[in-house]
Amino acid sequence: MNPTFIIQARSNSTRLPFKMTRLFYKEFSILEIIINRIKRSFPNSKIIIATTDHKSDDKLVNLISKLSVFVYRGSIDNVISRFIAIGDQYGVEEFVRVCSDNLFLDMGLLHNMISNYSKNIDYMTYKVNGKPSMKTSFGFFAEISKISVLKSVVKNTDESEYLEHVTNYIYSNPGQYRLKFLDTDKIFNRYADIRFTIDTITDFNIAKVAYKTLLESNPNFDYLDVINWAIENNKLELMATENNKNIK
Repeated sequence: MNPTFIIQARSNSTRLPFKMTRLFYKEFSILEIIINRIKRSFPNSKIIIATTDHKSDDKLVNLISKLSVFVYRGSIDNVISRFIAIGDQYGVEEFVRVCSDNLFLDMGLLHNMISNYSKNIDYMTYKVNGKPSMKTSFGFFAEISKISVLKSVVKNTDESEYLEHVTNYIYSNPGQYRLKFLDTDKIFNRYADIRFTIDTITDFNIAKVAYKTLLESNPNFDYLDVINWAIENNKLELMATENNKNIK
């Protein structure tokens, strides 16, 4: 399977504006790094950036224009409509959804998920501590779904939560959809406060140091290396504080 990746990205984050275009490692931004990592691991796959038509994202679009990816610009609030429009415009049905906040997206976990996917599944990701991985702050995971499933979501609800958080309705209504969750390493249960999703300046600064250290030590680092870095560098308490600040 050569999946289509849809990377969701925007610049008007309330907690850390323009985090996607800030320099993160050398001359590269977070978004550039994610795109390049996916390209290296899935060289035959199509990558589409789902961003907004707001002027704040002009810089983001210009930044990635040299990376040979597709870009769709749509509603700033109705995120699910961007995905549906991408499906119609590019002839996409199954897709892998990647949040651009998750710089440390783990390629091993991603390959495993894709290899376990079949077309009779409506939604697929990992389960961590009894809940879908996308509801955690680990920042290592992605998910697979279908455009036809998203179209059914907008027929069933117009609640802003579900229009903004693209897949929440699907895994919140298991009776309506065919879901598959893969098991994860028990280390996730043991270190539930690990936080490598990037929402705040604290997240950004921790991730920046971790990425540089890990990459320059071993370019093929994985999620276990990232978790061990956080433990060895005494970041768990700070990560727990950030998690608590971000819980709604």
